[in-house]
Amino acid sequence: MSDIQPCQATANTKRRDWAGTLRLSVAPALLTAGFLGAPPDALAQQWVMTPVIEIGLQHIDNPRLQETSDTENITGGLLDVAGELRRNTQTSSVLFRPGVAIYRYSGDSDEDSEGYFLDFDAENNGQRSNWRFAANLGREEVLRGETTSSEIDDVGVDDSVQTGTGRTFVRRERDQLRARPGFTFEFTERTALEMDVNYINTQYDTQEIGEAVDYTNSRVDAAIVRSLTPDSTVQLGVFASKYEPDALNQDTDSVGARLRYEKEVTDISSFFIEVGGQDSELPVPALPGTEVSETSFLWNIGYARRLERTRWRFDAGQAVTPSGSGFLVQRDLLRASMQHQLRPRWSLLLSAVLMNTDTLGADDLVVTGNDRDYAQGRVALAYQMTQNWTIEALYGLTYQDFADTPGDAQEHEGRLSLVYRPPVPTS
Repeated sequence: MSDIQPCQATANTKRRDWAGTLRLSVAPALLTAGFLGAPPDALAQQWVMTPVIEIGLQHIDNPRLQETSDTENITGGLLDVAGELRRNTQTSSVLFRPGVAIYRYSGDSDEDSEGYFLDFDAENNGQRSNWRFAANLGREEVLRGETTSSEIDDVGVDDSVQTGTGRTFVRRERDQLRARPGFTFEFTERTALEMDVNYINTQYDTQEIGEAVDYTNSRVDAAIVRSLTPDSTVQLGVFASKYEPDALNQDTDSVGARLRYEKEVTDISSFFIEVGGQDSELPVPALPGTEVSETSFLWNIGYARRLERTRWRFDAGQAVTPSGSGFLVQRDLLRASMQHQLRPRWSLLLSAVLMNTDTLGADDLVVTGNDRDYAQGRVALAYQMTQNWTIEALYGLTYQDFADTPGDAQEHEGRLSLVYRPPVPTS
């Protein structure tokens, strides 16, 4: 589903291009009773369920981004169902977001697929501390899992979009688990300590070196946060990570440091700037027992502006990220989106992403198969028929060019959908 909503949308209404399991009950509420510090029977009475349903028609040419002139077109239907089960209080919030996406196409059914995802997000605020835990569990076909969407969830926030390998030529299924616990402890009114862990476990039903390799990636961040003014903060942090691909002896340890500045310019706009460095110890496949050191400069900037009818979001930077290719990659990324309410019932969403990836330490590893240029642009128009029902039309163009493959690939997508999305309860 596209992310077109009125510009005055309530918090926690963001959606992603995913879906997950359908079975829902009050059992998840009982499991979080200890986290929230309230009796299970009280929790069960305060949970609110918000369903989101999309039924649509879709046409895609060159869905697997083949860099040849002999490409396929697919036309069919989709059903995307998700449920947001949430509970908010003055000091805590919990959100379960399960759903399922089903794609069926006419003629050759080789591209028929299903996607199952489950998101969990919990947060608890104490007098001087904040505890949080987020997790994402998903199973999807690499046709959608290994490409990068132009849509942005939050500026400067690590969302569910991965760098991806772009290797979608062969049909594969991917299972991925992401877990992100963290806490913040305030020493004084202006100084705090932040600790975060980011764990990723990715598995494919069939593996192939350079295209689909099972891996885990673990990262620990620690930062001192200092409030300079009521509307600006600075962070000084360090981090360590370990990347472990399953089918290769390519375990990589990395350490780094970062400096981040955030500021709310006005009530309607904010920005951040982050710079840092990372040193990675990379094994050399041709020389067992030999490692090389690769130092990377990291940076990221973001800007958000919300007007009465228009919302702008921008994100750009350079980072080192895990990849299903079996190697870490250095990623240069630029993303931007604009959401505008044309009329009371009409909304427009424009989004674009430009990305370049290079294998980290390619000069020493003699690996170039993951080096690529990638771009995607989307235009979506929505008409809100009623408070709950919306008609959405989307056009998307995706471009990809691998350095080791002659030619480039282009994909065109058109979609027309009927979406049921009731307002998120505010109490």
